[in-house]
Formats: sequence, C-alpha cells, structure tokens
Amino acid sequence: MDRIRLDVYGRFDLVIERSEESVSVYRTTSDGKRAPVRHLLIPHDAEIDEIVDLVDIAFHELAGPSDQVRVRLQVV
Repeated sequence: MDRIRLDVYGRFDLVIERSEESVSVYRTTSDGKRAPVRHLLIPHDAEIDEIVDLVDIAFHELAGPSDQVRVRLQVV
C-alpha cells in the first residue's frame, strides 16, 4: 500500500492511501482523527505531481497568494 501525506496550504493534512483495489482520501486532524474525503477522486495510477495538482484544484478556494500543497510524507 502506498501512503502520501499532503499539507494543504498549511490549513490541514490529507492522507491518500492506495492499495491494489482502491484509493482512499482522508482529512486528518491534529489529534490524529481521520475523516473520509469523498468528493476528491484520485485515479489509481496518478503520479505524485498529478495528485498534488488535483488536490490544489479541489481546494484552491482556500489558498492565499503564496500558499501551496506540499508533500509531507510518501511511503511506498
């Protein structure tokens, strides 16, 4: 299973988990709780740059002028 943790504009983290069958997206909180994000669909074969772009497109309304989506952790 692949796991990618993204910092979305310094506001919250997303965890993307890919297995052989599916891709799951979760929003995490500072206390470690996870909530599924169902409105964001990530293709199973998407590369990390594509995933960052998809997240940026999905949440761009939350971004300030210099805010970015950043990769915090990638576990393959």
